[in-house]
Amino acid sequence: MVYGQKMQELKFEVVVNADLCSEVEGVVAFGEFSSPKGTAVVYPDELTELTSFYADLLLGRPFPLTLATRKVARIGRLVSLALFLHRDLAVHPRMPALVAAASLVDQLRLVGLAHVDPDLARFFKFLVACLPPGLSKSEQKDRLVTAVGWIREYVLEDRLPSLPPAPATPTIFDVGTNGFVLAQSAPKVPLEDGWVELFRQGYLRGALFGLDKDGRRAVLAARKSHFLEFDLRRASEALNEVEGAMGEPAGWVTDGLWLEGPEGGTRLLIADVQKVLVRV
Repeated sequence: MVYGQKMQELKFEVVVNADLCSEVEGVVAFGEFSSPKGTAVVYPDELTELTSFYADLLLGRPFPLTLATRKVARIGRLVSLALFLHRDLAVHPRMPALVAAASLVDQLRLVGLAHVDPDLARFFKFLVACLPPGLSKSEQKDRLVTAVGWIREYVLEDRLPSLPPAPATPTIFDVGTNGFVLAQSAPKVPLEDGWVELFRQGYLRGALFGLDKDGRRAVLAARKSHFLEFDLRRASEALNEVEGAMGEPAGWVTDGLWLEGPEGGTRLLIADVQKVLVRV
C-alpha cells in the first residue's frame, strides 16, 4: 500500500507492506530494519520511535521522501505517519501533547489510556480499531488516509470525528488498602475498558466482574504494575484449585499483571474470589 502527500514540489510517500525485506535504503523505516549502505533512517524501537522521529523532525534532520513499515498497529506509528506526511503539524503547539499521550499509550497500553484525556483515549482506541489486521490493500489505504486526516484535524482544529459513546463507569463493591478495589463492569462494557476507568480513578489493583449470566461471571483481576504487591500467579493457582474442587475446569490464567477468569465465566461467588485475592 502506497499513500502519497504533496508538499511544495515534494511528494512524500508511505509504504505499508508486511513482506518488506530486512534491508532497506533511501527510506525512513519504522520497525526491525537495517541499512547496510547507510542511506535509510531507521527507527527500530516501537516504544520510542515516535518521540525519536518527532525530535529529529524538529531539529531539521534530513529525511528521505518515502516512509516504509510492515504494519501500523500502534497509535504512535500512526501519529508518526501523520507527521511524516504533514510536516506543518510538527511545529503546532498542540503537537507535543499529542506525541506525549501517544507515546504513553504505546508504552503502558491500558494504563496509558487511563492517564490521557478521556476523549483522546477514545480517539486512540477508535483509530486503532479502524486499522485491524487482514484489511485488503485498498481498504488499508483508504482507512489510513482517513485516520491521518482525523489526526490532522485534531491538531489543527481541536476537532474529533464522531466517536462511540463513552463507556459507563463500573460499580464499586468494595475498596481496600494500597489501591485495592472490587467492582462490576457496566452492561456491554468490556472488562478491559472498565479497568481503564478504574485506573483513571486511582485504583491500583483488584478485580472487576461482569454481570451474572446463568450463575457465571466473567472476571478480570489486575495490578497496575510489577511494583505492586499482588501475586496473581498464587491467586491463579488457588482459584484453579477451588474450581477443581467444584468439578469445574481450571481456567484461571495470568501473565503476572492480569488474571483472567475461566472462559464462559466462573461459578465462584464474588466473596469467594475476594477471599483469595486479599491473601495474595
